[in-house]
Amino acid sequence: VNAKVKFLKWNCSSDLLAGVVDCENYDAIKIWYFSNNHWYVKHEIRYLKQDEVRFIWNQEKPLQLICWTLGGQVTVYNFVWITAVMDNSVALVIDGSNINVTPLSLSLMPPPMYLFSLKFSSHVRGMAVYCKNSKNKLVALLSDGSLCVVELPSIETWEELEGKEFIVEASHTEMVFGSILHLVWLDSHKLLSVSHYGFSHSNDLFQTSLNKDALPGFFLQEIELECSEDIVPGLPTCSGWHATVSKQNNLKELVIGIAPNPASKSSAFMQFSEGKIKEYSSKMGTGGGSLEQEFQGFSAVCPRMGVALVRSVGQSKPVLFGLDEIGRLHTS
Repeated sequence: VNAKVKFLKWNCSSDLLAGVVDCENYDAIKIWYFSNNHWYVKHEIRYLKQDEVRFIWNQEKPLQLICWTLGGQVTVYNFVWITAVMDNSVALVIDGSNINVTPLSLSLMPPPMYLFSLKFSSHVRGMAVYCKNSKNKLVALLSDGSLCVVELPSIETWEELEGKEFIVEASHTEMVFGSILHLVWLDSHKLLSVSHYGFSHSNDLFQTSLNKDALPGFFLQEIELECSEDIVPGLPTCSGWHATVSKQNNLKELVIGIAPNPASKSSAFMQFSEGKIKEYSSKMGTGGGSLEQEFQGFSAVCPRMGVALVRSVGQSKPVLFGLDEIGRLHTS
């Protein structure tokens, strides 16, 4: 690899190592995590070389990284550890440009071992998983701005995939997604994302956006997915995906987190600053969706949030759970 490490720094709990890496066409901040005698690349943020990016870790918050550029732009990243184990006991582990897949119901392989692997064109920055009605899908965000989609076959056939690596192609799109901060599935063919346009390291500087007149800021976007290739039984579908932004809303507030609503199709709960909660519902037509009534929020900002169906008086209703920055559990 034609790259050079400029400098390295541990976070305050000494479990994450970050460094600025001088690559051929860009500089990157990479974050490593060490476990079971293996170094995992967990995140990569790309910057233009002329930015001469630098960073420090917050000395009191081990998951907060503060970056700045020569031009005076300061960006604060608040990372969240997410254990990616699906409802059907499938473990997914990000390691650089790979996502390693292990069905724990078939084999108890501790990382860094795995059953099979998905290989991407650049480092994976994040992912979201859909597991419902025998459908198993995964969407990955890459550090070069690409969005990749994979449909996995039925778990009963996975033993035939042992030891294999599958190349995943980027989805085809006519629009740059900006810097995607949050991403969840609304249904098996629709995503909901929060994107920011305007950062100097945003994806639109590495690609040409067709929407040049768009104002900078945060946007809530629905992304429709279609696949032009036939599904081969027993194999992952890793190419032929098309992604289209079908709805877009401008956001006036900072979004802390998103969680799909298990009680309603095409609906999700959104957490804003100070723990405020609103429900987003997709609407028919070409306009944007709607942020409906406000729910009882958390008493503090919760970077990690989820939703569970709780049965009460013969009915199931969604209950929101959140973990704040010091690990306290909140409900709404």
